[in-house]
Parts: sequence; structure tokens; C-alpha cells
Amino acid sequence: MTLNRRQFIQQSSLVSAAALLPFLVQATKKENPVLLITSGWQDVNIGDIAHTPGLLALLKSRLPQARIIL
Repeated sequence: MTLNRRQFIQQSSLVSAAALLPFLVQATKKENPVLLITSGWQDVNIGDIAHTPGLLALLKSRLPQARIIL
């Protein structure tokens, strides 16, 4: 079975989300978790610029007590 590009992106995003899940679960149990996030924007790809604000909004809604360092 060969993967096309869409299937590869879908499966790799699921694997990366599964790898982060234990850390996010642990962060929700802490009283004041601190999250350090790095960002790698590319000026030529406007989609890259949207990732950081989207992630920050998601984390603020799911972990409002967390301190986020970008």
C-alpha cells in the first residue's frame, strides 16, 4: 500500500498530536503550567504565519491558567 501526499500529512499530524497528548494532559493537571513554544515562520508562506496565533488561541481556550512563553 502506498501513501499519497494527503494520507501522509493526515497520518503524520495524528502521530505528532498523539506524541504531544501526554504533555498536554500533564499540563492540565498542574495548577500553573508553563509552556515554552518555538515558532519558525517563513515569510514566503503565509500559512506559517497563521500557525502561531492559532496555537496561542487554542492553548488559551484549553489551558487558561497556563503561562505561555513564545
